[in-house]
Amino acid sequence: MKGHGLRDAGSNIAHGSIAQMFALVAGVILTVAGVVALIVNADFHTGGEIVTDKLLFMDVNGWSGLLMLLTGVVLVAASRVAGMARRACVGVGVLYLVLTIWSLFTASVIGLFPVNDMTAIVYAAIGVLGVTAGLGPDRHDDAA
Repeated sequence: MKGHGLRDAGSNIAHGSIAQMFALVAGVILTVAGVVALIVNADFHTGGEIVTDKLLFMDVNGWSGLLMLLTGVVLVAASRVAGMARRACVGVGVLYLVLTIWSLFTASVIGLFPVNDMTAIVYAAIGVLGVTAGLGPDRHDDAA
């Protein structure tokens, strides 16, 4: 019978798929970044009234903080099961790639998310790594 303790959860992730590891690591980073972004700027204005502040090198507002927080929580939640982690990585990756492509044409995506060059680079990295982790091969240990 399997236990449900933290030791088992950590063991499953450590020996799990690449998608599970990406989902956990990226999910924690995005969740923390989302919380910090909401602390830095919790403004939820839209359209031409977007108010932004800097979080390190990225433009952030309440909407972008919420995006990072929600996608981070989705990734962390999905990281426990390999199949869910793969789907979450692809889904979040595609979302961030769409945001990246949209940001090439405007300074705010759908009038909600402020985007500067560095924000677009971060979105592209999350997108490419997420899709790669989700569609990549499973990790198999050959040792018996």
